[in-house]
Amino acid sequence: MQKCLPQAKYLAVEVVLPSGQKDHAMLAAFIQLDRATTAQRLAKCKAIENNSIAQIVLLAGVEEELAKRLPGYMVPTQLREIGASFTAQQLAEMRTSSQGPKRQPATEAEQAMQQLWARVLGIEPESIGLDDSFFRLGGDSIAAMKLVGEACRTGLQLSVADIFRHPTLAVLACVQPSQYSNALEVVPAFSLLSPILKDAIFSVAKPFGCALPLPINNVMDIVPASYTQAFYIANGVRAPKEAFNYFHLDLGSTLDVEVLKASCRALLDFSPILRTYFTYFQGKLYQVIPRHQDLPFYTFKVDGPLEEESQAIHMRDLNQASPLGLPTSFMLVQSAAGVNRLIVRLSHAQYDGVCLPVILRTLATIYQQEPVHLTTSFLDYLGYCRDRHLASVHYWRELLAGSHITNITSKLCPKAHKDTALRPVKVERVICTPKLPAGLTMASLVSSAWAVVLSHISEEEDVVYGLVVAGRNSNLPGITEVMGPCVNSVPVRVQPSSDITATELLHSVQNQYVSLGESDSMGLDDIVQHCTDWPAKSEFDSIVKHQNIEEQPEIQFAGQITKLYWFENPYVVPHQLQVLSHPRGNNLTITIYGSTGILTDQCAEKLLTMLCNTITQFSSNLNTPLALCKSLFLACT
Repeated sequence: MQKCLPQAKYLAVEVVLPSGQKDHAMLAAFIQLDRATTAQRLAKCKAIENNSIAQIVLLAGVEEELAKRLPGYMVPTQLREIGASFTAQQLAEMRTSSQGPKRQPATEAEQAMQQLWARVLGIEPESIGLDDSFFRLGGDSIAAMKLVGEACRTGLQLSVADIFRHPTLAVLACVQPSQYSNALEVVPAFSLLSPILKDAIFSVAKPFGCALPLPINNVMDIVPASYTQAFYIANGVRAPKEAFNYFHLDLGSTLDVEVLKASCRALLDFSPILRTYFTYFQGKLYQVIPRHQDLPFYTFKVDGPLEEESQAIHMRDLNQASPLGLPTSFMLVQSAAGVNRLIVRLSHAQYDGVCLPVILRTLATIYQQEPVHLTTSFLDYLGYCRDRHLASVHYWRELLAGSHITNITSKLCPKAHKDTALRPVKVERVICTPKLPAGLTMASLVSSAWAVVLSHISEEEDVVYGLVVAGRNSNLPGITEVMGPCVNSVPVRVQPSSDITATELLHSVQNQYVSLGESDSMGLDDIVQHCTDWPAKSEFDSIVKHQNIEEQPEIQFAGQITKLYWFENPYVVPHQLQVLSHPRGNNLTITIYGSTGILTDQCAEKLLTMLCNTITQFSSNLNTPLALCKSLFLACT
């Protein structure tokens, strides 16, 4: 406190124990400033005009400085001005009124922003004050993206970067609109192909050979696959049993099967990505979208237990499906008791965690014969990204100059026998959700901690690793509703030198994410080719993924609430080292996920311990020097 307010004439700190609440101790600091400093600081502050004896004030810059030096739980939640004649009795009265109402919005812009926050965060509008931080109320990068979408629907223009730069409601409500266009430029068919490639495709009757059973006159569009799509399809071609993902929805006993079939057909007509084929031409992967696609809908009437029968159908399809066939398939399982279960098969090249609930809600809307509103298509999204290619090249070229991807798996790799089948290695730990200062996210904390672990193992103070991002930072209208895999893995470059503190590192990582902007859609292949001197076809050695999306979303279907459940694929073996974090209520689950070709179970446990200890160390004291964190690490190799 003294460092943040060097003008303090006197300062006293006391621990306050409310009567009968020994487990709820509070730390109170009492500061006396000289008259000139008091007048100067309070002139810059806003005070609550009410009948309380003391006024809550916001000392300019003090909270931010305290957040750099103290763990989140020690940053003052209230600052109050008291006069020179203040008595102990008046102090007691102030304590009883300390939970008064927050400073509420006054302008239309502030009130509109308060309503948007409440909708996205799922809390009462009245509980949100002008001085609240979006992130302190539970927001994160995904919630910020949803806020952008909600704002767009009401005519407000925001970007994710705006929210990160101005997290308090009062300031965000005054932000000038980002560059934004409500007019969506529809991408003409075949316009994402070069003229030479287009001529090569249409000069022959069957450009894709027998691999694609589509006559050319039934092709609506052909589009180059994104890096993410190519990654998932190539993985499926290499390991066909890993090509598709399966989930199911229980739809009760009153389901109208014919209406469901018609709804699935209408969903395919509505969403081009769901009727898309993936095929190779001249060594590159393309999306081929037919004008019309026969409905892949199959019905199974079963007598055995629904769980066992569903699993058998899933495994049979998993072992038979072609990785380059049509990914989409609907399988309705009807039990002897009349229960209906819909199994859906998709490739991850068709969806991501953001749009999957959108797809399911659209199916439910069609089934309930309600109007479906047109949304921005994935093809329009790809065209938008192409138009911003040069700006993305500039961003990544500047960020990655002189860097290289950090490799630690070569040090961790066990000596596996060539004839030994690889198996997954997965260890996880549940810790209490760390407390962070306003403006910093849990994703930045985990990412920063992993950077320190990488730095220690690699013995380098300039590290590069992959980060999974939503890929929806663009100002494209309707970006939150786009049906398609906008998700992307982008490089993060961090310099966790031993002479900086945790707070400096976290702000550096957070600022890098904010500056990413619309460059979050550029694929790693393009980044490697146009922005670095890295070897061709470079891949990330490790990837960080903060899973802040509901994995089992609920939807209302045919008058009842149902939840999505995933089938587990026993054949999946990861080929990269993955660091996963998943917030669950008041806990944070940290997972190290790899394979026996990358690391042993024992090494995974050591990595997990190092990572969790770093997260805990950072959140308990942001002034921790990184040299201290590294000195506490266990040997991992």
